[in-house]
Amino acid sequence: MPRYFSATANDAYTAREIINGDKATIPSWSYGQSIGSLIAGYHQKFLSALDEASASVAPQPAPEEIPTVTITTTGAVKLIVNGEALA
Repeated sequence: MPRYFSATANDAYTAREIINGDKATIPSWSYGQSIGSLIAGYHQKFLSALDEASASVAPQPAPEEIPTVTITTTGAVKLIVNGEALA
């Protein structure tokens, strides 16, 4: 499919020919538009919706560092956060 869709190609109209071979057919219900043109329009609207949805997603903050717990040989417990031992 890189012939129709890739980093440099975006041709839903011609790609329609692979599926049904009817890209130039103009149905009575389409107000004079060919099926290929309708599909290309749907494709463009779908891509626009994806772009809009991805633009509205806020970046996630970096997760907080998880404290590590160290148990010494004497049985004492140390809590270490960001490399520093807490009292």
